[in-house]
Amino acid sequence: MAIEEIALAEQGAADLMPGEAADRPIGLTRRVFGILIGTGALGTAAGWGIVSAAGGTEEVPTSFGTVRITAAERQARMVGAVGGHASSAAHGAAPPGASAQPFNHTWGEHLAVKLEVRNTSERNVLFAPGQLRLLVAKTTTVTNRGADVAKILLTAGSHRSVWVSFLVPSGVAGLAAQFTDPWGGRAPLALALPRISLRPGSLEDNHG
Repeated sequence: MAIEEIALAEQGAADLMPGEAADRPIGLTRRVFGILIGTGALGTAAGWGIVSAAGGTEEVPTSFGTVRITAAERQARMVGAVGGHASSAAHGAAPPGASAQPFNHTWGEHLAVKLEVRNTSERNVLFAPGQLRLLVAKTTTVTNRGADVAKILLTAGSHRSVWVSFLVPSGVAGLAAQFTDPWGGRAPLALALPRISLRPGSLEDNHG
């Protein structure tokens, strides 16, 4: 039985975001997404020598527990990226260098963030990666491009870490994150981003 069916069968489960399971879109397969945030996330594969920022950010209270972003990485989508320094100097800051832009004028970089969700309540809840969104330049809200899970059940007292991927403009600064808590009020919760690591090369170039 699929996790969604199990979740819906749970009497104590509450659907946080009906219909917003973060299915992977065409162009971001399980294999490609796994490469983007898998073993290479530690920066030791292929001689990259990059280490994602550790420690993350402080937990933000929700109506059912807490959430926080513990890691973040950027990588160019296209061949032709330059730069390749270890990481940006400040939270949400643009990495050095630039990258080639897609011909269809979509945004030129992937940003993968690791979201930690804790359910400290006494009830089961459903969580969907679509509850996490990015805010670009304080004006543009961005939904995710893919995630390593779809909608999942968080049992009482459990926690889960989920990688979520977004497209962002190349070299953009001033990124922020927002989390929607349906039981916590209408306004989304502001989540701080940790120091963003820049992975050299491009997703297409390295993993074609």
